[in-house]
Amino acid sequence: MNFRTLRTLFYLGGFLLTSTPERAKLRKLAETDPQEAARLSHNRLSKIVNHIFDISGSSLTVKGLENIPDEPCLYAGNHLSFFDVIVIEKVLPDEKKAGFIAKDSLKKIPGLSGWMELIRCIFLDRTNAKAGLKSIFLGADYLKEGSNMFIFPEGTRGKKGQLGEFKPASLKMAQKAGVPVVPVAITGTSSILEDNRGLSIRPSQVTVTFAPALNISQLPRPEQKKAVEDVRNTIESCIRDAAPRD
Repeated sequence: MNFRTLRTLFYLGGFLLTSTPERAKLRKLAETDPQEAARLSHNRLSKIVNHIFDISGSSLTVKGLENIPDEPCLYAGNHLSFFDVIVIEKVLPDEKKAGFIAKDSLKKIPGLSGWMELIRCIFLDRTNAKAGLKSIFLGADYLKEGSNMFIFPEGTRGKKGQLGEFKPASLKMAQKAGVPVVPVAITGTSSILEDNRGLSIRPSQVTVTFAPALNISQLPRPEQKKAVEDVRNTIESCIRDAAPRD
């Protein structure tokens, strides 16, 4: 564990500890206006993630922001690192921020889970099919209400940076809500933390690419069934394009 890691942990821990009164006010607002509470929460968290990314010393390239539609959408991205969420929260425009589909174990982390709920994250129990279906319906409801959502279709971080298989039902909420899917390719984030020994945070070159949106619900039925594969192939192609040239 190096100085960058210690500084990050100290900063994040201090924020989670001191922001309890702020979260309480936002939770109260969320009872009557969840969209406004989410907007204010994103504004607050954007400052935090920007600082954490700066601590890492990494550089960032963003491509394809023009491909994000004006309407609500489901972002679908590959998963490499804890820093993926930090980077996505950093790069998304204010009006296009998203709640994340996250593993249910994160719900047990005090402070962090509270902020995640405020930005309309959904905690997914991957061991319970019935609970998973309920999460899909909830995500579809959020999309219909005007929120954007972000899902990692692999369901877990890829091993050694490899792109894993996508879960067949990972795009169902977009189909049910009738909203487009935006494929998102992330490279370089695992080099910040996961690829290093001893939980050491080190600088990396990170690239995030937003590919053109896919309107699954408007596709013929046979093409809808292969939409997950199409999104995966698009992300894989964007990852190759972002790779450093020899």
